[in-house]
Parts: sequence; C-alpha cells; structure tokens
Amino acid sequence: MQDLLCDLFIENVEELMDRNVENKFNQLDRDYRGVESQLDAINAKLHNLEKDIAEIKGTIKPKDLPWAVRFMLIPLAVAAIGGTIGAVIHLEIVVAGIKNGVASIQGEQVKQTLALNAALPANDFKANLPDLSADIAMVRKQKLSVRPQVINSLQQKLIATDPSSTGFWPAAAQLISYRSSLAMPASEVQTILNYPPCRGPADMEGADRNAAAQVMGPDGKPTGPKTHITRIGEQDCAVQLDGKTISGWDCKRCLVKYSGGPLSMRDTRFEDCLFVFEFHPDQPPPPDGRHLSDTLLAASELKNVTVSGI
Repeated sequence: MQDLLCDLFIENVEELMDRNVENKFNQLDRDYRGVESQLDAINAKLHNLEKDIAEIKGTIKPKDLPWAVRFMLIPLAVAAIGGTIGAVIHLEIVVAGIKNGVASIQGEQVKQTLALNAALPANDFKANLPDLSADIAMVRKQKLSVRPQVINSLQQKLIATDPSSTGFWPAAAQLISYRSSLAMPASEVQTILNYPPCRGPADMEGADRNAAAQVMGPDGKPTGPKTHITRIGEQDCAVQLDGKTISGWDCKRCLVKYSGGPLSMRDTRFEDCLFVFEFHPDQPPPPDGRHLSDTLLAASELKNVTVSGI
C-alpha cells in the first residue's frame, strides 16, 4: 500500500512538473517568434538605409551638399539610424529576458526533481545518486533556495545509503557544500570566497611537545611566564585540505576546500566556515576524508563542527 501511494505521488508530481514546464516553454516560444519578427524588420531597415546612403555618397560631393540634404535628409537618416539602434538595444534586452526565463525554468525543474528524489524509496534513491549530484550542483550555482524539508530528507537518505554506491561521494560533497552555503547570508559567502590563503593548518601532534609562548613586553621582547601551546587557531582565510596533516587546529570563518585527496585530521574545530567540497565519481576520499565528510553530512548544522578523528 505504501509503495502504491508513493507511485501515485510521484506520478502526480511528474504530471505537474510537465504541465508547468510545457506552459513556460510555450511562452518562450512565443517570445522567440516575436524576436524573429523584430529581427526581420530591423534587417530590412538596415538594408534600405545602406542603399540610401550609397546613393547619396555616389551622387553628391560633401562640399556641394544642398540645403535640403544638409538640413532635412541627413537629420532624417541619423534619426532613422538612431531608431534602429534603439530597436537593437530593445531586442537585446528581450533576448536577455528570454535567457533568464530559460534559466528560471531549469531552476524550478531541478528544485522539483530534488523534491521528487527526497520522496523516493531507498533503492530508487540510490539509483539516482549520479543525477542527484548534478542537480544539487545546479541549485547551488544558481543560488536557489530549496525547501528545508527537502534538504533534510535528502540528508537523511544519504546518511542511510551505502557509501560504496555509485555516485554517493560526489552527491555527499555537493550536499555538504550546499548546506554550508545556506547557513550564512549570500553577501558573507561572497566575502569568504575571496579570503587569502591561511598560513597553514597546524599539526600539534607532530609539533614540539615543549612548544610554549610568552607575552611580548613594551621593548618587543618576550616576558612573563611561558604558556604551553596545545592548539593553534586561524580565521578569515582559505585552506585547501588535500595533502594536509592537521591536529589541534581551530579554524574560524574560513573557506575550507577539499577535493578528496590525501588527508590526516585529528581534533580539528570549524566555526562559521564555508565548506566547498567536490569529489570525483571514480575516486572516493581516503579514510580521514570520509570521516570528515561523514561528520559534516550527519551534522544538524554546520556552524560549529568538531572532527575528533578516526
């Protein structure tokens, strides 16, 4: 009975999607026909203007231009050219609007496809993982907002899916990145994307066990008691995790990129960071990369995340 209801729901959603897309494409088709008509009219005007100008240029010398040509014909020709240019500009605006309309249709269709995926049974969801990755990437690129219930359902279904399934890791990377971008204002996302590189993530487990710090005195020299260093933190910078060994490191308001390469990570904290992950379908991340991804995928929110290590 549950499978029957699910099939009926999917059929209804698909029918609504098809009807909505068909209506919008019909409107776009009408717009394109209007554009073609305007282009034909503009081409005819330009052709006539070229003939008129060629005739004037071949029969009248500039110094012998009569009063009527100088004060009537030339201004009229200039006005006609100006009108044609205005029509071309208007046409460009219309074409730009059509392109935006196409992008809007694609975005709405992808949002509906994500909602459909969120309602699929487990086996069908697993089979759609390669397409799911591309769909999430599109809504992320276009900065589209998907209903929280859909995102939560996709998150739970991914958590329950076998990680060895085809397309799992690329889909997980895209969902992590998309959820991370939703956790902060768009203006803040743009700011973080332009951060300079971090000095480098710390590896306190491999550092000198006797490392200590002192307060700098007025003369610029260390003074007072030494404080044992157990952690190092950075903020407002960008880090690429691939190939890094990290432990005892805190990162605040950082751009954190990871492409599934070699990684060793222990006792690392992320606060208000933007995660941008992208994995190759044929190359799953190594154990610590998987653990990091699993931790982020399972997190209820990504503003404060601690990765303890395997």
